[in-house]
Amino acid sequence: MSRSTSVEYSTDGKFPVKTTNALGHSETKTFDTKTGNVLTLTGPNGLTTTWEYDALGRQAKETRADGTTTTTNYEWWKTDANQSDAGIVYKVTTTTSGSSPKITYFDALTAKLKNHTQG
Repeated sequence: MSRSTSVEYSTDGKFPVKTTNALGHSETKTFDTKTGNVLTLTGPNGLTTTWEYDALGRQAKETRADGTTTTTNYEWWKTDANQSDAGIVYKVTTTTSGSSPKITYFDALTAKLKNHTQG
């Protein structure tokens, strides 16, 4: 059996829009042509996942074929003299359908400083 994979590119040659494995199973993708971000992915079973992005090109929402979603919100961290959060520059809040929000705090070099799950 051959172990080859074929890749088809967009008409401009920039984006791999279809990948097919040796068994003939394919997945297709659509892209935002300005940012290169993946907008949709349809797997060999015909199920599609979609992504939305914020103005800075960061993933803001993922919607899976079953309708569940994950949203991601990015915020600058506001500190005051009473907080013991030295080094925190921003936080990322991720919320998945049916789950409590998870907050991750980062420093200026994008290193994770701590995690917190609400609820």
